[in-house]
Amino acid sequence: MKVASDIPTALRVEGGAGELTLDLRDIQVTEAGSARALADARRPSHAARRHPRPHRGGGRERRYRGARRGRGAGERARPRRGDVRRARRLRYDPPIRSLLLATIVVALSASLGATASADEGWVIERFSAQIIVRQDSSILVTEQYDVDFAGLEKHGVFREIPARYDLSETHERVYELRVRSVTDSGGRAWRYERSDQGRFVRLRIGDPDRAITGKQTYRIVYEVRGALNGFENHDELYWNVNGVWPVATRQATARVQLERGDVTNAACYQGRFASTEPCRTAARAGSAEMTATRPLVPGEQMSIVVGFPKGAVAAPAMLVEEKPREPGRWWEITPAALAGAVLVLLAGLAWLASRYVSGGRDPEGRVTVAPEYAPPEDLRAAEVGLLIDENADPKDLTATIVDLAVRGYLAIEEVPPSGLLGSRDWILRRGKKSDATLAGHESALLLGLFASGNEVKLSSLKGTFHRTLEQAQRLLYRAAVERRWFPADPAKVRNAWRGIGLAVALLGGFATIALGVRWGAGLVGTALALVGVATIVTAAAMPKRTATGQELLRRTLGFRMYMDTAEADRQRFAERENIFAKYLPYAIVFGLVSKWARAFEGLDVEKAVQGWYTGSSYASFPAFSHGLAEMSSSVSSVIAATPASTTGSRGGSGFGGGGFSGGGFGGGGGGGSW
Repeated sequence: MKVASDIPTALRVEGGAGELTLDLRDIQVTEAGSARALADARRPSHAARRHPRPHRGGGRERRYRGARRGRGAGERARPRRGDVRRARRLRYDPPIRSLLLATIVVALSASLGATASADEGWVIERFSAQIIVRQDSSILVTEQYDVDFAGLEKHGVFREIPARYDLSETHERVYELRVRSVTDSGGRAWRYERSDQGRFVRLRIGDPDRAITGKQTYRIVYEVRGALNGFENHDELYWNVNGVWPVATRQATARVQLERGDVTNAACYQGRFASTEPCRTAARAGSAEMTATRPLVPGEQMSIVVGFPKGAVAAPAMLVEEKPREPGRWWEITPAALAGAVLVLLAGLAWLASRYVSGGRDPEGRVTVAPEYAPPEDLRAAEVGLLIDENADPKDLTATIVDLAVRGYLAIEEVPPSGLLGSRDWILRRGKKSDATLAGHESALLLGLFASGNEVKLSSLKGTFHRTLEQAQRLLYRAAVERRWFPADPAKVRNAWRGIGLAVALLGGFATIALGVRWGAGLVGTALALVGVATIVTAAAMPKRTATGQELLRRTLGFRMYMDTAEADRQRFAERENIFAKYLPYAIVFGLVSKWARAFEGLDVEKAVQGWYTGSSYASFPAFSHGLAEMSSSVSSVIAATPASTTGSRGGSGFGGGGFSGGGFGGGGGGGSW
């Protein structure tokens, strides 16, 4: 909008809806109320009337034209009776004229601006609908739009036709709509695309590769089933002719023709939603014509009602479908859904229990556990740990490192903490013994520890040792299967059952959605998902020991019983101080390091660990056990740590001939407009 300035006597307002020019030198006031309001606005206060003073603008005093004679200059003259009822010409001083100008600018700006905001720059010159009501109760609709795009470049128009209407919270009325043709005024086909968007059928008419301007005609022919309404004494068509458009429609017409029978009554309404403003209706024997009595502004619609006697068409049948269920209605507690859920849950848990009994439960054997005074069959610490919990975890392999030190394959040196907040570290040095006789997992650990030299600081292995740990675990599992402790690799068995559980849980999730949307029986799918979760939880118990493995476990528990009594039978253990270091790795696996150390209280710690451990934790066996526990914790965290993730995704480099336009491993995507 632009306003002419510099002259308070003229005003020009330009907007999208047009242009208005006003001469403000003389304003004709024809409404009594307006004159009175202006007079009240100019009337001074009581104090001003008692002490008049000159107006600031040029020293002139305000006075009404035609004031009574004899009044002093500067005093206000009372209007004569009836003055406010007559049309009068008023002159205003520049400040008042400026105030009036501003008021008019605001009012006109709001009016013209609102119109301009709703105006898209084109117009529907004529909208006509021809509707044939067939004897089979379907209708054939021909809509024609004569539009004028003026100088705008457009691809075409789109038409949204409702095909679904709400009947209740659970059901909706459906119209079966089939498009027959989309042509111009000469019968040439327009290119169009049909899509279902919610409750609308959307027709986008036009060529995306071709821009058009000026006047165009679009004729859409489509048939609809399920649109007629049946009543006790008549049938009728109640039809919204044009719907809501963002531009003005200068002329709107509709004609309804019956294939058989006469129109008994007809009505037409125009305007905004819920308006009862009538439009022109003319009913004849077998037809009715309706015409809007005025142009329709953006957002206004035209609806028609045409009634005809029973028998003119086949009995109208309303097409009704159940609405897609909202998530809140997926879990309806009905007898059928509840029974199905209970059945699925019980059947799933029964299946899981049967699989555990047949494939996961250890064979029965001797159950009596008696003390063993040495590891059964000279099993190593990690092998003992695997037999106990069927899992080769970092604690078992940490005990292996201590075992290798005790047996002379490496030496451990404690590094005191530096500073107040520092932490202890340990240096590992490779021994001179050959590793030819070591088990597979022991050789893998030794090679991984000293891959870069014969000396390594424990903290430097963090984030680089996880692959060695995984290899040692695989070798330990493989050896256990080869020695027939387990019929299958326990890690693979656990992972297989976790995969089965995950698949069942996902299937239950999909079933919850499918059954919930269709029948509200999401409880059945949820029960299946719970079976999957139970399978994942139970996967840890699914590895199975053989009879050989079960017997070794019984004897291993006897050896643990022996070590667990170490503190109570301190004297006997003190006499055998040479076994402290030998059985220390097993104490780590059993979680009995403190008890094992207290059994040797009073003996020379430095002598007991001589040759494989040096450091400051020699005050007593309990002090040494504390330091060893700290070391074991550090070793477990270091060897199990994975590398820190890096920002972005891994992929081929864009250099060296590997790059291409549109490639890359970050960002991307795109978009556009029609």
